[in-house]
Amino acid sequence: GPMSARTPRPASRFVDDATVVSAAPLEVPSLSVAILIVGTHGDVLPFVSLAHALQAKGHRVRIATHAEHRKLVLSYGIEHYPLAGNPKLLSEWMVQTGGTLAGEMRYLHKSSAKLMMLDQIMRSLWPAVTAKDPFDFEARPFTADAIIANPPAMGHVHVAEALGCPLHMMFPQPWVPTRAFPHPMSGLPNDQPDSAANFRSYQIFEETIWLGNSGSINTWRRQDLGLPVIQIGTLGGNLTERFRVPFSFMWSPS
Repeated sequence: GPMSARTPRPASRFVDDATVVSAAPLEVPSLSVAILIVGTHGDVLPFVSLAHALQAKGHRVRIATHAEHRKLVLSYGIEHYPLAGNPKLLSEWMVQTGGTLAGEMRYLHKSSAKLMMLDQIMRSLWPAVTAKDPFDFEARPFTADAIIANPPAMGHVHVAEALGCPLHMMFPQPWVPTRAFPHPMSGLPNDQPDSAANFRSYQIFEETIWLGNSGSINTWRRQDLGLPVIQIGTLGGNLTERFRVPFSFMWSPS
């Protein structure tokens, strides 16, 4: 019948188990899934449960995160790929700057080492979704059919574009624009009423990060990924929002 005659599905705050897609009832084939995580031990652990759930559905799962987390990932029976970067240093920098843009500006004199590490992490993302595990001589070839990433794994959207595969973002903090509260790294207070300033803080944060890293990102896109550069002034920091990349928030309804 016509679209208007269809009964709409009830709105739900929760995502259905999508083993079978209702619009096209075909079974999801076995996929190779790369989970890209930049962060501490605590950032990795929630994705272990997700990896096990995907494995139970017949998918091959690789968690790509810092080499310091390799033992943890392998101990849960999940494949690992080593990303560059030192999570201890990243955590120390976060504490030092207070995790805000204003704090980052106060410590600009130390930013060169941080930018270098972020560039190394970003460049390790492409082999993380396309290469064998370099520490396992019996490793099977790997090419991701789908990518799951947390926002600090800067470069996620670019490797997904290069592979032409789906990307799904996940994080335990708000990271998409809302009037309810500001971006967690904006430095704005969390206890204020809904506002346009809260909403704008997300775009301001993403564009600031993009402007600070656009040169290295574009060099990487051109040299490693074979992609065209993103022109300055085209909201390069908001690609996940512009491309409507799905985002799951890792918190309970309580």
